[in-house]
Amino acid sequence: MRTNCDFPPLSDWLWKQRQRPANQRVGRTRWHSRVIERLLKDMFRVLILLPAPYPLGGAQTLRMQLFADGLRCAGCQVAVVAAAVGGESTEMPEANSWHKDSRGIDYLTVNCPHSCVAEKLREAVAWAFAEQDWDALLVYGPLWAPIAPSVRFARSRGVPVAADCTEWYGFRPWRLASAGYRDHRRFHAELRRFDGAVAISSCWQRELARLGTRSIRIPAVADTQMFQEISRATTKLDADAFTVGYFGALSRRNRATSIAAAACMARSRGLAVRIACFGHWEKEVKLPVFYRPLAKHYSDAIELRGWLSDRREALTAMASCDALVLLRGDNLASRACFPTRIPEFLLSGKPVITSAVGDIAEYLVDGENARLISPTCSAKALIRVFHELAAHRDAAIKIGRNGTTTAKHHFCHLKHGRRLAHFLRSLC
Repeated sequence: MRTNCDFPPLSDWLWKQRQRPANQRVGRTRWHSRVIERLLKDMFRVLILLPAPYPLGGAQTLRMQLFADGLRCAGCQVAVVAAAVGGESTEMPEANSWHKDSRGIDYLTVNCPHSCVAEKLREAVAWAFAEQDWDALLVYGPLWAPIAPSVRFARSRGVPVAADCTEWYGFRPWRLASAGYRDHRRFHAELRRFDGAVAISSCWQRELARLGTRSIRIPAVADTQMFQEISRATTKLDADAFTVGYFGALSRRNRATSIAAAACMARSRGLAVRIACFGHWEKEVKLPVFYRPLAKHYSDAIELRGWLSDRREALTAMASCDALVLLRGDNLASRACFPTRIPEFLLSGKPVITSAVGDIAEYLVDGENARLISPTCSAKALIRVFHELAAHRDAAIKIGRNGTTTAKHHFCHLKHGRRLAHFLRSLC
């Protein structure tokens, strides 16, 4: 059965009609032409500003791409202006030279050195406004300097500006000397002047309410249809061991040390558990002192599979694992930023092991649609979860299926795209 999103969105069809001369537009009668002209006039136009590469990039790029696709399917005309830092500066293109990504979204990426990102982004935004009028500007934080000139330009045109609030840099004394931290604090202070904001968590939403800024809460989102295509043809990663997928870099925030220690301890107890690591792991994890005797099991417990740049390849790898793990400690930064990989993990149909931090407990229930552990992320708690999932495969499959249902209900980018379109309209 075909769904609404199997057909080109109305906004795309109308945009193509607008590009044609008036005498060549679809419409057998004058009445048809008037209807098309009215729809073109009433179409809501959103320009997204992303100070990062597009369409290939990190979590922020994927979030903005899914926002753009959701707005497009909600009947809006959307375009993305992005910046690729590094290399020589590029001149502004000629008229009607937007590029299109794999989803059919118009975008313009400017290459520039780090020293002139703000200036080049402002020139690109001015070029986009010269091409046509825009009804709203959606900018991605969490830094103020790269977006400040563009925000001021949009305000001078009377266009409402909304910010997407995701990262929250917690206070640390040594961060006071960091230019990035000071710039983030400036962005935080400027939020009270924005017309609206998108909060990724309830923590951000409370802060925006304190600042007096209108907001809408949209957690991490994912493309549910893409996973439906991938999950049908996926084979198991390792038939001899219970494979737990870890996606990300070797960092303290991801509790990589606890995960490695738990896998080594499980191997020492005879439990066939292997952690498949997808990401930048240039060296082995240094186990804590009291886990050093377990280092001999490291090669059997940890398998480094490298970085997956292709999106579909990464999603296929998720679906081929027996379980997926993503841990966070309990601090302000973790409570404020909803993990962007959680929706994709849930859509894979595999049980997700994660920490009960921030808004996680609002969507996930331990033993029903995920396995939640304490924010302390102890190795013993992880071993217990590994053993239960490996010993009770039927229960693990049920948890994975319930997680998929939860993701489709709470994290569908099309549903949140409609909500975002309504919110941005309300700012005008």
